[in-house]
Amino acid sequence: MAGRGARLGRQSDLGKGFARHAHQHEYRWWTSFPDVRIKKKYKDAGLRPIGIDLAEEAAAEAGLQHLLPAVAHNSQRIHFSEMKAKMDRCRRNFKFLAGLCYYCGVDIHCAPMGALDMFYEKKLVDAETWLQTNGDTVLLMDHEFEDRMYTAGDKLTVNMSISDFAHPPLKPGRFEWKLGSGRSAVSGSLKFKHTPFCTSSLGVIKTKFPETLKPQRLQLSVRIVEGEREVSNQWDFWLFPKVVKLPKSVMLYGKTGKGIMRKLRTAYTFQSQKDYADPFSDIELSVFFAGPDGAGQTVPCFWAGTNEWRVRYSSPTTGTYRYEPCCSDTADDGLHGKTGELESCRTRARIRCSSTAVTGSARTSGISS
Repeated sequence: MAGRGARLGRQSDLGKGFARHAHQHEYRWWTSFPDVRIKKKYKDAGLRPIGIDLAEEAAAEAGLQHLLPAVAHNSQRIHFSEMKAKMDRCRRNFKFLAGLCYYCGVDIHCAPMGALDMFYEKKLVDAETWLQTNGDTVLLMDHEFEDRMYTAGDKLTVNMSISDFAHPPLKPGRFEWKLGSGRSAVSGSLKFKHTPFCTSSLGVIKTKFPETLKPQRLQLSVRIVEGEREVSNQWDFWLFPKVVKLPKSVMLYGKTGKGIMRKLRTAYTFQSQKDYADPFSDIELSVFFAGPDGAGQTVPCFWAGTNEWRVRYSSPTTGTYRYEPCCSDTADDGLHGKTGELESCRTRARIRCSSTAVTGSARTSGISS
């Protein structure tokens, strides 16, 4: 229907000139990391694993060879999640789209972009899982990645749709849904009557997220059973506690987004007492950090807009650190000469710093490596 660089036309145009359906040709591509775990397959086939060789060479230079199996696995998880979400969206948004011809179905040496590896064997998921997104009949929902983060007690509304190009199509009936697992799981079923050979509305799931004391992943699963035939799909949602008590050792950089992140704020800021016409040129600001062993390091600050400057620092060891901002404009009491201390402690194999004594106008809730 269209090359990989082309765009689908308006939804109302799809189907004109076609027998009520169309297929998207060479739909996009994504890639994962070369998989060192299948190196033996190349050797048995008499092929050089070029991509794996290059990955191992680069990892050896950085001393990271031991991470390559985990990198391959996790990159395939991201690869699949991205492919599934975008293919779901494409099929949902274009009414007469009966399926997608995925560009590069198998890996190619340095470009592991396929749904299968170079030997036509599965990578992360099997064929049945792929058919949940690209089969004759597909169940779809309306939530994108950024709309899948919620806090405990939030209401959830999901608009379900179905793309049914099977022969014969499904008959009107009921679809079942379930959110989560165990005692906190919620479930239900809804009647549906859809229009076959296009994407049409299936119904609306309305529920409420359970309470939780810690972040957790909840899976929304849906299915339709008709005799021996079953159609299903599932998506991950992330649930966070309603009240977030951040330890003093945690710092967040940048603006917050949705879900739990919308309730957090950037914390470590120096506030100037003057207005500068050209902050990039008028002054220079850095912070000197002195560790428990006496070793010091000067870290430059960056202008964050209005009268704010920020600094980022990773402590190399645990212990008490002293810091002192140094500004070229020594008359600015907000940016120059005010000292403080940071206590760096190791938590879950990660060094974090928290403020224990702060003077002057620096607003400090911690520095995190």
